Amino acid sequence: MKRFQNRVILRLAVLALSLSSVMACGSNNTNTGAPGVTPPNATNSNAAETSNSNAPATTNANVTPGNAGQQPTQAGAKPDCGGCWVQIFDDKNFDATDDNHMICGPGKWPNLRNLPGAVKINWSDEIESLKIGPNATVIVWIGEQYTGMSQTFGPGTENANLKLIASLGDNISSIEIKCQ
Repeated sequence: MKRFQNRVILRLAVLALSLSSVMACGSNNTNTGAPGVTPPNATNSNAAETSNSNAPATTNANVTPGNAGQQPTQAGAKPDCGGCWVQIFDDKNFDATDDNHMICGPGKWPNLRNLPGAVKINWSDEIESLKIGPNATVIVWIGEQYTGMSQTFGPGTENANLKLIASLGDNISSIEIKCQ
């Protein structure tokens, strides 16, 4: 009887661990139309810039994003980014049924691989349309590390087809968001 009780307890423990890891990682691995959210990162112009292919660039390695660990929003809801954000879409015309992602500013991302909170693993050379928050100015580059051709988008602007702007569509590889 003791052996049976130990097995039951062990199975319950494994089930509890499995459920807690699903809750911690998020329960959806497919796009539900709601964008994931990359939290903002702070900058400090007095320190040397660092970069990591898995994280946004910051100018101070000890700075913690203001809303780190922020979970994806519900469908149609905007995260609390203070109006300083860019929403990127995998397709033209803001197709929210396909991959899309919200990046809160301010911050610099030297590449678009492994954005925190993003369901899609690699956003480099994938963005076809974007929307800019009312308090954000966004600069995009076709090359990683802020290289190559760049384009600046002002607060509250939208572009439904980036392929019409000097072939930016599916060519954006780094982003900077400045907050007003």
